Amino acid sequence: MSKVNPKILWILVLIPVILAWIAGLFIDVTGDSGLYSAIVRQMVDSGDWFNLNYAGIPYKQKPHLFFWLAAMGVHLFGNYNFAFKLFPFIYGLGGIYFTYRLGKLLFSEQAGRLAALFVATSQIYFLYFFDLHTDTVLQTGVMLALWQLAEYLKNAKWFNFCMAFSGVGLAMLSKGPFGAVLPFFAMLFYQLANKDYKQLFHPKWLLGILISLSVILPTLYHLYKSFGKEGIKFFFIENNVGRITGSLTGTNNDFTFYIHTLLWTFIPWTPIVVPALFLTVKSWFQKNTEKVWSLYLLGGTLILTAVLSWSKGKAPNYFLISIAPIALVSAWWVVSSVMNSEDKLNRIKRSQTIMAGFQGISFLATVIIHSAINSIVPLFLIVFSVLISLLVIINKNLKSQKFLLLNVLIAGIFNLYINVSVIPE
Repeated sequence: MSKVNPKILWILVLIPVILAWIAGLFIDVTGDSGLYSAIVRQMVDSGDWFNLNYAGIPYKQKPHLFFWLAAMGVHLFGNYNFAFKLFPFIYGLGGIYFTYRLGKLLFSEQAGRLAALFVATSQIYFLYFFDLHTDTVLQTGVMLALWQLAEYLKNAKWFNFCMAFSGVGLAMLSKGPFGAVLPFFAMLFYQLANKDYKQLFHPKWLLGILISLSVILPTLYHLYKSFGKEGIKFFFIENNVGRITGSLTGTNNDFTFYIHTLLWTFIPWTPIVVPALFLTVKSWFQKNTEKVWSLYLLGGTLILTAVLSWSKGKAPNYFLISIAPIALVSAWWVVSSVMNSEDKLNRIKRSQTIMAGFQGISFLATVIIHSAINSIVPLFLIVFSVLISLLVIINKNLKSQKFLLLNVLIAGIFNLYINVSVIPE
């Protein structure tokens, strides 16, 4: 038992994560998702998948992609929570895969896997994999664009160029021009870091813009048909500017909102992400350090976060597209720095052990507050987590993987219980 194959342990700790995702598909929709589901139902009932309507009134707030994905499930399986969420969820998983591929391309196989793990088991992904927003699908288009753009910048293949701007188009088809922000700044910071200023004004970028515009043509057609020129203006200008200034929505003046949002969205990996971010940004001001790809990933993320912090309209889901770039930088910091230093590794192990304990206590407290201490579901989850934890702790083959396994296990168990027993009630 002290030499259980690590692959088996990884399968065991990932089972609660996957079950938590699946359970989330059956939770009732509320808020924005409730509105989206009403639009989807009318889309399917009418057979008109191009003209978005709510209660017979043309709808312009969001583009088509989320509604098309959700409508596919409702069309195939009926008007159920599961059917509405299925395809946006599956599409959203693509963002995790693209994170892995980008990490593998820029850094290493290990960094790619670790970044994908950070993303998949972060608290914000557990949240928006059951409370689906357009940001759930937006992050997939953004990560496809960042991955393929990096491939193009490395290998200069036109296929990757076309795929990159198709990804930008899909991101814009999810949430408007907001989807183009990170890919734009990624390209900008890459060229600035390489001091290749001529590339910034190369005509090929016009072709890329045309590719992205061709992807969003259905939304532009719908907006022009329903609202005229004002619909196009709303898509490109008013929707985003209005959220920043507060004229459209939002009155939040908390400039620290996305700082404390960062702290909870990355649970259980906050003790890794915070120092990784700080040290990465610090390295930009040091000579003779490789900073091109960290600037590619983080430059736009920091600018976007600053703009969002100043914006009157604030919500945690706006931060979702920043999770994967930050996770990639954090994973590379762990692989390149922490794993090569016994002192740093021990500090991370201690901090992550504390985090696992914090999550475990939160799980038990939730069970007690929920008055379910005698229920079979939490009892089974507690026994399962204790047994797997013991297997991880006594296993001699794991080396530095133990703190990862324990945090994934507790995160999965906690969110599985939340999605099965707490939120549905």
